[in-house]
Amino acid sequence: MNEEEIERRSLEDLQAVLQEAHKQGIKLVIIGGYAVAAYTRGYRYTKDIDLVADTATRGKLKGLLKGRGYAIRDTEFGIAGQKFGLALPGSRMN
Repeated sequence: MNEEEIERRSLEDLQAVLQEAHKQGIKLVIIGGYAVAAYTRGYRYTKDIDLVADTATRGKLKGLLKGRGYAIRDTEFGIAGQKFGLALPGSRMN
């Protein structure tokens, strides 16, 4: 899978996650590369999705992400998820 395909699939996943989060009452804020691109209307290649959610909905968010095929782990800052199949060979996500 090339960078364009990874980014396209990542954006599709972001849209699906945001729609489902809205349905479940999970308030999310997009940060990172996608937020910079939206704010500046510039282009910056990114394949990861960076979100902020309040701690009260963390369990719901974990369930949502697991349901979308993400492997979830707790971190000192909250949770991290990885969706296999959306990484370039040799990247840190593989």
